[in-house]
Amino acid sequence: MIGAPWTEHATLVPAAIVCMRDSERCVRIEEAARADMVRVEWRPIVRISSVSRILSSTMEEASVRTHALERLAAWDRGLCRRFNSASQFTGLRLLMIAVSRLGNGAFWYGLMAAMLAWNGQEAIPAVLHMTAVGLACTVVYKSLKHGTARARPYVSQTDITLSAAPLDQYSFPSGHTLHATAFTLVAVTYYPALFWLLATFSLSVAFSRVVLGLHYPSDVIAGAVIGAAIAVASTALF
Repeated sequence: MIGAPWTEHATLVPAAIVCMRDSERCVRIEEAARADMVRVEWRPIVRISSVSRILSSTMEEASVRTHALERLAAWDRGLCRRFNSASQFTGLRLLMIAVSRLGNGAFWYGLMAAMLAWNGQEAIPAVLHMTAVGLACTVVYKSLKHGTARARPYVSQTDITLSAAPLDQYSFPSGHTLHATAFTLVAVTYYPALFWLLATFSLSVAFSRVVLGLHYPSDVIAGAVIGAAIAVASTALF
């Protein structure tokens, strides 16, 4: 008669079966079992709370990154406007147009021709190296331009003055700066004495692209970094 009612408690808490004759002790065991059941029921809530904290932290970090990118974009646009405002000076504008046109290829073709004329066959490795790097730069920058499809400053900002015809519709990265940096690094590898001449010209090319309203500063910086990377990587082949 006594065994049957206690079977239910024995199923819930097996240890309780030893307390069939001690009702007070069995009550304590039953209460402890219920307390354990309550704690188990709250565990999912604690886990959900942890996930919520993680998600909240992730969202805060994403918000910080977004804010930083917005500030960087604002700085890029502001600096672009400041440089472009220099185009109002006729003398500087004409100089920048001339530099930009030379940087479109004429200066570098002339440099390679001068190397061959000055050193003959000894200049062939340098010229071949520059030619290969130039082709690689063209492939990379055209792929990036069509991939990013970033509008030029004079298109996206009404207060930017265009002072020279663009070669294409996209802005990122600056192909002129990319080629200028790569050609400079390769050329000075063979002719270190040309460093100051080529570095000055390359910086002028980069500056001209922003002044003329054709590129953002970030386009020019990216072009310089990519051009340098291509030039350095090419040294493994030459």
